Amino acid sequence: MIRVVVIVVSVAALVAIGWVVTGHIESLDKGSPQLSVVSAASPPEQEPAQAAPNDRAPTPEPTPARPKNLGGMTPQKLLGQLEKMHDQVTHFTANISYTRSFALAGENQGRTGQMALVQADRDGDGVKERRFYVIFTNLVIGDRVDNITKEYVFDGTWLVERDHSASPKLMIRRQIAPEGEAVDPLRVGEGPFPIPFGQKKDDILRDFDVSLVDTKDGIDAEGLQLFVEAAGPTYQLLLKPKPTALDRYDFEEARIWYVRGSLDPRMARIVELDGDTAVLQIAKITFNGEDFTVTNEKQFFDTTHPPDDTWDVVTEALDGGE
Repeated sequence: MIRVVVIVVSVAALVAIGWVVTGHIESLDKGSPQLSVVSAASPPEQEPAQAAPNDRAPTPEPTPARPKNLGGMTPQKLLGQLEKMHDQVTHFTANISYTRSFALAGENQGRTGQMALVQADRDGDGVKERRFYVIFTNLVIGDRVDNITKEYVFDGTWLVERDHSASPKLMIRRQIAPEGEAVDPLRVGEGPFPIPFGQKKDDILRDFDVSLVDTKDGIDAEGLQLFVEAAGPTYQLLLKPKPTALDRYDFEEARIWYVRGSLDPRMARIVELDGDTAVLQIAKITFNGEDFTVTNEKQFFDTTHPPDDTWDVVTEALDGGE
């Protein structure tokens, strides 16, 4: 089974709750993402058991509301436009809010920060390599907000977590794929941090039942509805694994909202098999911005070295080596 890699108190599949209020919406949408690698000397300023695949019998659900005024848009057409547009992107940056809701524990955890993504055909073989960098600068649990900085870097082979709140600071390197067999970090259900960008139309149509549903369908929190509406009219794409693909995915459904016109991803929500849910909210996207330089790329996407010698480093290789 292709599983979304889950890291405790870190990156996991996307899960949706409504902790977002108007103030969070405004702060997420304001300003350009200011991505910077945090040095040890200068911390950043702030802003149960899972059923086996064969046990997954379909559960009857209400038919989602049909969207209005689609202007001729279909799921197939939307996926085609997205693939074509995303293929022209070399990099993008964005402000993000990521929230997990744990069904059994009744606990919600949210983080806000920024992300950067690059894709390039480095070997000249027509295959684009994708990598991403995420920095979270606070942790929200209930009404409490803590300034806790964590960085994540994924290069298709290694996932690196840098915890600035640990004492001493801790860098964990986890090998996700064998050397030379890089995983696409954006492929639905395959990467450690599912991002609604760069999906291949044929792959999606092969593995998922795809439909366009009403923008408000599936949103169970007013704050999230406000966030989606703040971007203007959107398309909501609903993905459900086909019976022939149930053994390949560990979630029930994925929903992605794209802004009409620009087709910028606005929000993504996944419902996992155990009832947990997740949401990724995205704002202030910059595609192919001039401010993202090669120097930035080297700093953001280094998965081999800690920022300095004050860090402890733990390496977890697939062969059990250090």
